[in-house]
Amino acid sequence: MIFNFQLRVNWDQIARKRNQLAIKDNARENSKRMPYEYTVGEKILIVSKHYERTSKLSAPTKGPYVIVKINKNGTVVIERNQYHETINMRRIRPFKEINENNDE
Repeated sequence: MIFNFQLRVNWDQIARKRNQLAIKDNARENSKRMPYEYTVGEKILIVSKHYERTSKLSAPTKGPYVIVKINKNGTVVIERNQYHETINMRRIRPFKEINENNDE
């Protein structure tokens, strides 16, 4: 059955509720992240996007490359194959060198 009456929707309240939920979800997601500050001269790995990988067994990262400059807008400049490339910080991971000096 269809009734003939007007429906009043409080769009401001709905928008406020969505905004509060987004803030709460972001806080929950970011709570387990470990902060990391990149420095100039540090070595990093570039994480390949899924469509850049040629096969299942191809390496998920490329590098290591050296950071030349850190920009304030969330990007870093790296030295890659004799030229400088600007890349977003979300696509890089710190490179951890393993020392295999067995001085026994």
